[in-house]
Amino acid sequence: MVFYRLIVVFALVSAFMVVGGPAYAACAPPAGTLRQRVAKVRWAFVGTVVEHLEGDDRAAKVVVESVWKGNLKKNVVVLGSHLVIEPYSDSSVDRSYDVHTRYLLTPYKHRRSTGEYIDSICTDTRPWSRKVDAARPPGVPALPPAEIIRNTRQTRAASSERAASSVAGPSSQQVESTADREAARQGASPWVWTLPALALTAVAAVFAVRRSRP
Repeated sequence: MVFYRLIVVFALVSAFMVVGGPAYAACAPPAGTLRQRVAKVRWAFVGTVVEHLEGDDRAAKVVVESVWKGNLKKNVVVLGSHLVIEPYSDSSVDRSYDVHTRYLLTPYKHRRSTGEYIDSICTDTRPWSRKVDAARPPGVPALPPAEIIRNTRQTRAASSERAASSVAGPSSQQVESTADREAARQGASPWVWTLPALALTAVAAVFAVRRSRP
């Protein structure tokens, strides 16, 4: 009886590893160091996810910041599943990405027809960190911290907005403030001339009174 129970438990555990535990059942355990594994892949690059495509967190538009291996464009699309193009389809090894996060990406396939790179949880793709940067191949320049790059992008965006506003002309608030200043200047100008005129009139009246006295 105990023997049969052990068989049932073994069968349930095996089923869970196949269905419920994809990260362990579907991917082979990594061998060697990250630097050694990067040396064997065809594509390895560092980039920041700027947006998801079609609202799918498995489809990422990536700005490439550093190429470790391969020839890549400045902007690429990385799919965390080969089923992303099929609606409502997924697999046990799908990978998702967070927007505004820098990654080391090591996709295993490139679709020449669409230019997309295919990734999964079985690759060495991971969020970028100083520890990950230690696996950077010799001769590849180091990247500044992600915070510096994000601040630089915000500064460039602000500069672009200021340039666009200068081309488009003054804003409504600027026009209103200019009009207010002009109205205030026009409203104050009569008093500027009236007060001296009244003073001169009063002085002239005094002199006239004094001259008229015997």
